[in-house]
Amino acid sequence: MSGNDFLAGLIREKAREFESEIISVRRAIHENPELAHEEYETAALIAESLEKHGIEVARGVGGTGVVGRIQPELQGKKTVAIRGDMDALSIQEETGLKFASKNPGKMHACGHDANSAMAFGAGLILNSKEVREALNGNVRLLFQPAEEAPPGGALGMIEDGALSNPEVGAIIGSHTYSEANLGEIVFREGAMLASADNFELTILGRAAHGAMPHQGRDAIVASAEVILGYQRIVSRQVAPTEPAVITIGTISGGDRTNVIASNVKMAGTVRTLDMNVQQTIEKAMHETADGITKSAGLSYELDYQKGYPTLMIDPGLKKLVQKAIAEFDGDCRFVEMPVPMMGGEDFAYYTHKIPGVFMFLGVVSDKNPKYPMHHPKYNIDERVLAIGASTMAYAAARILAEF
Repeated sequence: MSGNDFLAGLIREKAREFESEIISVRRAIHENPELAHEEYETAALIAESLEKHGIEVARGVGGTGVVGRIQPELQGKKTVAIRGDMDALSIQEETGLKFASKNPGKMHACGHDANSAMAFGAGLILNSKEVREALNGNVRLLFQPAEEAPPGGALGMIEDGALSNPEVGAIIGSHTYSEANLGEIVFREGAMLASADNFELTILGRAAHGAMPHQGRDAIVASAEVILGYQRIVSRQVAPTEPAVITIGTISGGDRTNVIASNVKMAGTVRTLDMNVQQTIEKAMHETADGITKSAGLSYELDYQKGYPTLMIDPGLKKLVQKAIAEFDGDCRFVEMPVPMMGGEDFAYYTHKIPGVFMFLGVVSDKNPKYPMHHPKYNIDERVLAIGASTMAYAAARILAEF
């Protein structure tokens, strides 16, 4: 038996030993969901649970964030980080679970309760005496606030030193995934998730009686042209080989049926995988709104807000973690993500600082019906918790040994 085989077996054994505690922490977080930057009880639960196992903890990192440190005394050694996000969503839960949300209008509908529990579980496994003695370096556990609320919580964690003293050399993130079956671990190298920008556009016209439109400047008609023009940006100004999305999610304007609207406000999101495409779209949105409004005697205001950058997976780290999953031979298997997704994740900020890998963990099974993330009935098959915790623990150990 090789050293890797022994370590993999030991980690699987520890995952079974800690599974009930990991599930308990997940359920406690699920039952008491807190929105972005309000994760006080969640952070306290995680910090106290880590300290109970002798893990050194720093509270209040980046606001409500928690950082756990395993083997910080190993100066000069490599450090790998594992990240879990803690915030919930403004959704009324409809799962009917015994441990369903006790907080009206708040729910862990994206699985951040599970993400945090898996990072917690990986920490318990890596901190156990036998596994800890086999590690070639330090482990940092990042429990991060506000992933769901741009500008997110990752930047605050980074600015507060979550990747420093000693410097973190690589980072692992995970997320439950309702588009894959239990045991499937999905990721890819390069661009994996899109940059996520938001915008607010106001078309400024002039009111008039609806029967005399020539006396006004109709913001609604101009808005219709701008909306169509924005869709032509993607189809005609961006190369067809470059993924890009412009979505207008809200629009409002006008007060009465017989009055020409003086202004229309709309807001939406832009998703791209390439910084040059992102810049092209922002410039084209200004040019399109400017040309259409000027030709109709109106004006516009565009507030373009850059959000999370593209989430990039380091090729070398991807190959190493893929190899580790194959070696681990647990209740999991690697599945190559064929194309990037246009969703956004603030884990991207870490990957623009240091090499990172982000894993989607399938949760669909005969015990857990398929509901999309952000659905009021979203849930997980809790067997994923031990799978995720043990896989990340073994991947972290292999990164410390080889990366």
